[in-house]
Amino acid sequence: MTDKNYINVPISSIEVPKDRARSLDKHWAEALAAMFKDHGNKVAIEVRRANLAHDGDYILVAGLHRLEAAKICGWDTMTVKVIEATSEKEVAEFRLHEVMENIGRRELTILDRAHHLFEFDRVMKELHPELKKGGNKQTEMSEEDRTAILAIRGDVAESVGLSDRSIRRAVSLWKALSKATRERVDGTWLADHQAGLQALADVGGKQQANILDVLFDPDKPPKNIQEAIEYLKSGKLDTQVEKRIGAILLTFSKLDDDLLDRVLSSQYERVEAWFKRQSESNQETT
Repeated sequence: MTDKNYINVPISSIEVPKDRARSLDKHWAEALAAMFKDHGNKVAIEVRRANLAHDGDYILVAGLHRLEAAKICGWDTMTVKVIEATSEKEVAEFRLHEVMENIGRRELTILDRAHHLFEFDRVMKELHPELKKGGNKQTEMSEEDRTAILAIRGDVAESVGLSDRSIRRAVSLWKALSKATRERVDGTWLADHQAGLQALADVGGKQQANILDVLFDPDKPPKNIQEAIEYLKSGKLDTQVEKRIGAILLTFSKLDDDLLDRVLSSQYERVEAWFKRQSESNQETT
């Protein structure tokens, strides 16, 4: 951090407000500390002076997890203002830390988190070309390679959403959603609905648009992705009774003869009563 306007202050001089301390995620701070040991801190924390009359004491405004990570690293001082990147590598490193900070924000929607993890995966490969196996062919890095570079324990990576499984799933989701779909979904309830986003990701871009047209039309009945898909297929939605009947018929169709006989035998009186009603109804219509 080279800008003269940015200063280093003793970490011991930075006070953390009690309400901020309660939101600390120790695992996330440990994950950031692993990054700090390799690249340093590229995003300065924000503080305000505790006393405007003199320098020396500060109150944390933003950057609780970065501050805790610095303490884990054993640092005595920390920069409290933002740097300017002067090379492509610094730009990439700055972006990596910015993304990791964003990933750590608990208020992110599922869509936002998928975006940041996609960006994280891309920047990691930019900073570590050796992870791009097969020459210029872009391939997913292995879990062993990724965790070795990040120096994050497996349980911590899983806890903060940086495990190989979490990243692959998020990257896959982001790629499967078309740009138009991501823009339409952003800011809606669907942006934080894992099952709904995955259901959208499972179909092509054109079908995604059709589904959202139906779902976001206030004059159409569907209230979720599955209902919208059903509506597009049949032009209507089954009632609750029709859904129950469909589920029962599906269960019956899967029974072998022995089980079916046992079920019908247990309901013999009701089955017999049904036959009687059918017989009487047929006589009335003839």
